[in-house]
Amino acid sequence: MNQPSLLQDDDGAVRIITLNRPEQRNAFDIGLYHALTRALRSADTDESVRAVVLTGAGPAFSAGTDLGELAAIAAGSPPEGAADAFPGLLATLAEIDVPLIAAVQGPGVGLGATMLSFCEIVIIADTARLKAPFAEMGVPPEAASSYLFPVRMGWQRAANNSHDCEIQRQEPAVYVRHLLGSKPAPGSGLGQTKRPGAGI
Repeated sequence: MNQPSLLQDDDGAVRIITLNRPEQRNAFDIGLYHALTRALRSADTDESVRAVVLTGAGPAFSAGTDLGELAAIAAGSPPEGAADAFPGLLATLAEIDVPLIAAVQGPGVGLGATMLSFCEIVIIADTARLKAPFAEMGVPPEAASSYLFPVRMGWQRAANNSHDCEIQRQEPAVYVRHLLGSKPAPGSGLGQTKRPGAGI
């Protein structure tokens, strides 16, 4: 029996959304793009939800875009629904009003790192690492990170992290839009993340 690629659970007024492709390190395939887009839109219009916590199942937060599907798109054989999958999620992240809190329990690569710039609060486990590998891949930065990283981190930190491709652990990975900066936290970060979410 296939497991759903996205899990949702309500803890009081906090909706916990879990990326659930642990064997693929929670890489985004077309189905997961659309599932997360729908879940965020639903939470945004649900008056009982005061905050959303986003986390990943298993040891990784997210490995970014599924490379197998990306290769199919590059070869001219995109899966059904590919055209609006990535842009639809980015538009949703930019447009929703419900506070989005990330509990980063493991590595985040590509979109698994850049999407954090859209969150109000980012809590990162002490074992997690973030990587934005666009320079070493020779491709432009994605998910508005060329704009949002400098806004969150400052130009010098953002440039250093972009050139090195790995977001340095001694620096805050993301600065939030309204509340506070991201910070390392022991363990998965989920317990620490639900507390500020409940207080919003």
